[in-house]
Amino acid sequence: MSETTHYAVSAARDGFRRAGRTWARIPAVVPAAELDEAALAALVADRSITIVPCSADGPRTPAETGQAAPRAGVDALRAELIRAAIGELDPAAKACWTKDGRPEIAALKTASGLAAISAKERDAAWEDVSATA
Repeated sequence: MSETTHYAVSAARDGFRRAGRTWARIPAVVPAAELDEAALAALVADRSITIVPCSADGPRTPAETGQAAPRAGVDALRAELIRAAIGELDPAAKACWTKDGRPEIAALKTASGLAAISAKERDAAWEDVSATA
């Protein structure tokens, strides 16, 4: 997967505030470097925000603008955050892992900054990480 350089961020209504910024219905193109992990997690978790990876030129296709599948970009970002969180877990810390060797959801929530992670999301991310290890 290529590294994301920019995000197109829009809100359900003009003037919506999240992650220390004000967002509008028209997508704003933001360099990825301007969003720290906490801001990215807050944007991804908020259903009033649409955030999708894009180029510096902005979104060009319906999928990039989130129009074709509004949650698709958010779901991809959530998966990316969860995979990154798995990589941050201490392999020796028993509290971070289930008895069958999968990451504990509580540990992933702490590492990713996401308020909620489903078992399905955890399992999909774990499968991705395990396949590349």
